[in-house]
Amino acid sequence: NIKEHLGNETKAYFFCSSSNADCIYTDTEIIPELLNIANTERFDQIYYVDITGIDENILPSALKNHIGFSNYPAFVVLSYSDNKLQIHSVYEWSDDAVFTAINIKQWMVGNNLWKAEYTN
Repeated sequence: NIKEHLGNETKAYFFCSSSNADCIYTDTEIIPELLNIANTERFDQIYYVDITGIDENILPSALKNHIGFSNYPAFVVLSYSDNKLQIHSVYEWSDDAVFTAINIKQWMVGNNLWKAEYTN
């Protein structure tokens, strides 16, 4: 449950499905490249959310209305306040704008997720 996980904090999430080729590519090719660039073993500030169980049952429009994205994989910054999920930033996969390590890094920098101790 995202609301319970958020508590009173703003957090970043990586929504992905283990049955989606674009997710698999992002998780096995792009994320490791970013980790190498950052010289770290993992991005503790981004939480992985496996949406495999919901990807066949939820329409893209419903995802967009509730969590802010309709395509995945997606990186999303969320918070919960005033009994409402607040969507701060969304970077989602699309056929016109596929993920690259540089673009994900830029999204991370823009959302204060690229830590000062990362090497690049």
